[in-house]
Amino acid sequence: SAAPSPLPSAPPTPSPSEPPSPSPSGPPSPSPSGPPSPSPTEEPSTMPSASPTDFLARCEVEIDVDCIPSDGSADCDSILPLITICEDRPFAMAMRYNGGTCAQSFNSQIGTDLFRCLDFQGGPPSTEGELSYIVATDIKGNGIIYHADFVPVGGEFTLADNGNNVEANMNITIYSSSDTSASNILQTLIYHSSCSRNLFLKDRFGSVQLVLFVSEDQGLISCFFNATFSYDIISNGNFSAELISLVSITNLGVFNLTDRVIGNTLEPGFELNVEETIVIDLTVRQQYTALTTLTGRSPDGVVCRATDLLSFVAGNPLPPVIPTLSPTASPTGTPQPTPDPLTTPCNLGADITCQVTEGQNTNCRGLDAPQALSCLGDENPTLLSFIYTGGSCDDSMNDADNFDCEDSDGGPNNMDPVYIEITRNDDSYFSNVVVLDELFTVRAGFGNDMTVVISTVENGMAGDTLQEMELSTRCRDGDDLTLLNSFGALQLVGFENSETGFQSVFATVRISYVVENRGRLPGDVTSAVSVGAFAGTRQLVTTPITLGIRDEQIVGFEEMRLNLLDSSMTPQSFSLAINGVGTAGGPGCTDTDTFEFLIA
Repeated sequence: SAAPSPLPSAPPTPSPSEPPSPSPSGPPSPSPSGPPSPSPTEEPSTMPSASPTDFLARCEVEIDVDCIPSDGSADCDSILPLITICEDRPFAMAMRYNGGTCAQSFNSQIGTDLFRCLDFQGGPPSTEGELSYIVATDIKGNGIIYHADFVPVGGEFTLADNGNNVEANMNITIYSSSDTSASNILQTLIYHSSCSRNLFLKDRFGSVQLVLFVSEDQGLISCFFNATFSYDIISNGNFSAELISLVSITNLGVFNLTDRVIGNTLEPGFELNVEETIVIDLTVRQQYTALTTLTGRSPDGVVCRATDLLSFVAGNPLPPVIPTLSPTASPTGTPQPTPDPLTTPCNLGADITCQVTEGQNTNCRGLDAPQALSCLGDENPTLLSFIYTGGSCDDSMNDADNFDCEDSDGGPNNMDPVYIEITRNDDSYFSNVVVLDELFTVRAGFGNDMTVVISTVENGMAGDTLQEMELSTRCRDGDDLTLLNSFGALQLVGFENSETGFQSVFATVRISYVVENRGRLPGDVTSAVSVGAFAGTRQLVTTPITLGIRDEQIVGFEEMRLNLLDSSMTPQSFSLAINGVGTAGGPGCTDTDTFEFLIA
């Protein structure tokens, strides 16, 4: 049809005196000789025409999230239960290295001669990623080495002997270095590995935990199962939709999938699919959620959004009671009695953990204001952090001697998103799409200066230049690399060099609300209420979650970026209250936990 007239049409008469003309009697000509008549053939509108602003093109997008199992099950709610007990001597096993002392051991061999664990020098480290040298051998002196290599905390390692079944008992020793002398031992343990006695997935032996075993009869049995989050994106409107961002917040982490969609323009009725592989721990029956937000933009710049919430339950608890050991010919003690699931209360514990995901350290209670506001010293920075503010060159606030800035086509002017490139000669320090108010970090061996170009985004790459800057990156008074100084559309919020260390205005803090089963029977979490300084009061559990023995589940989290220079900030307090019942109908249980920190 024809484009709207520049001015509203006159209002129609209250009651048209004649009906619209009938449909043409003849078929349409096979090849029209000219454009269609601007006059509509439909019945006239009973309302006045819209104002010109109402004719802006608007987009409509839809996001549909699904979970697709790798075993061909209909959906992730239908994943088959997992066998968790090792019943046949394996020829390969995999352990996760959690780090930490012998005190965290949890297995059915505790209290017998089958399991022993000793710590030295305070035990192994527990900081994620820290390396230890791990050696696993038989204990008969046959010289079988199942593993000998460095493993990071949080990593996994395999125990195997060229396809031969493992010996009945195994020794694992953790060293501080590859020098395996006694003075470097952090922990040494032995455990029964033949599966003739109770051995389950997730058993903890000191700093290591069983996560996989392979045997001839049982095949490969693992805690973990691969599935796929499938994101179907549809353009439903009358106009095309340029995709800007796609973010999925799950209890497995935050998946920022923006780089998979940005630059794609969907015409009406067209679809796009994005997939992300996930790993499900089948030894824990828990609810998984994915809250996904899609953002698009119409040809006239009108933003449209869509959200979808996926929820499913997968996994199975460990056996309701760890079986007792088979009696020996001459028992040395009385086996621990099996609890009665009908009379034994559940034992579910509330726990709050706090992690600094972006900042000067990882300890929430160690947060303090930056000790240096300016980057000074003989060494250039190795890290610079900025926030994209969308400002113009005239918004710059710094006293740098060597700073040049030039805007083009009106400058960034709060454009969202933009493409930012930071270079020096032929060296590229940073190039990516950045959204308004986003904090981004550049790690590089900075020279004495750098060039910053901020552009529009076209097909996921740099388009038209909006702003270009030249600034010095030397840590001298005259270069004024001072926190909160602004350089065009960028504000400096963090730096690092050898003299001052890492200094940052902001720290991103993540609070996780955890429920763990501390008892000897499975339990259902029926309620979990958090009260947080960031998110307020929330009911985190709406559907009961079953926790097997030794299992734990993150039932919620909240995250906030804190200004470490805000002297008015009060203590940040958090609490978690949980209720639960035994899965077999036993008595209920409750627990609470609190956490508080203050920026020094």
